[in-house]
Amino acid sequence: MNSSNSAPADVEGIAALVATSALSEDEARSRWPEATRSPQFDRWLAIHRNTLAAVSAPEAIPAPAGLRKRLLREVAQRSHEPRSTRAPWFFGAAAAAAIVVGAGAWVAFNPTQEQAEVYAADVADGTLTISLEPGGDVARLELDNVPPPPEGTVYQMWVNTSDVARSLGSMDPTDVTDHTQVEVAGFRDASEFMITAEAGGAAAAPSEPLVLVPLD
Repeated sequence: MNSSNSAPADVEGIAALVATSALSEDEARSRWPEATRSPQFDRWLAIHRNTLAAVSAPEAIPAPAGLRKRLLREVAQRSHEPRSTRAPWFFGAAAAAAIVVGAGAWVAFNPTQEQAEVYAADVADGTLTISLEPGGDVARLELDNVPPPPEGTVYQMWVNTSDVARSLGSMDPTDVTDHTQVEVAGFRDASEFMITAEAGGAAAAPSEPLVLVPLD
């Protein structure tokens, strides 16, 4: 039900439901036209589909009706909550909606199994996604539609640990495309990840971050 007095729909949550086949894309666009016309909807849809492909079997069917109704209620409830930079909800309620086929039997994807944690944040006009296994050292970073740094400037990647900010390397303008994927080591014991823009090359200490993502 749409109403001019209703709270804004949860764009990320709706995209997660479409990605897991708990909601068809046509139904989502019919029920929440303002949310699905947002550029953020297509961005989150791509993120969640890529994430689901990485952690589940290749074939999926729609969720059972009861679970689907509960997830739709959670979308409505999340519309009143502040936006978070982390996306664990997708791996919880929404990911449970994906029923996958494996080893000749029907099995439900179990979000409690050890798997990569996925974090997402906006950077300029694009999105940063971090995939990191619990306790792991190497993370996969994806930058979608993030503009390259200006000439003479680099994006420098950092993690904060309990006692120091540690550089994980830098990317110059030629390294950043519309969709940049890179695996970066050095995440073990990190509490935060950040990207800074540094003039003249990599710096010894970070400047003001363009984005800071808690890794708790």
